[in-house]
Amino acid sequence: MCEALRELMNDEIEEEKRIAVEEATKEIKQVAKEAEKAAEEAEKAAEIKVAKAEREVKKTAKETVLTNIRSLMENMEWTAEKAMTALNIPAAEHADYAAGLKTLR
Repeated sequence: MCEALRELMNDEIEEEKRIAVEEATKEIKQVAKEAEKAAEEAEKAAEIKVAKAEREVKKTAKETVLTNIRSLMENMEWTAEKAMTALNIPAAEHADYAAGLKTLR
């Protein structure tokens, strides 16, 4: 009798299985989409943090060079140009560092 009932209900059982699979597939796709979006947002946040850290490193490096220039000028009684040359700062960057020296005081 169970087998006969199962055969009678087979179409309904198969339809329920199909619906369950479709719903599970939709849920999985939605979760995957949300995970992808979260990963993209995390990547953007990481890029922003890296860019900020790079700016800070550059700023600190420049401040260190400016401090070294100022130290050579004071201790060796050199001009800014001579101190920058001694530190192997490219001539093209001298004007930028000279401007920075004015703000360092």
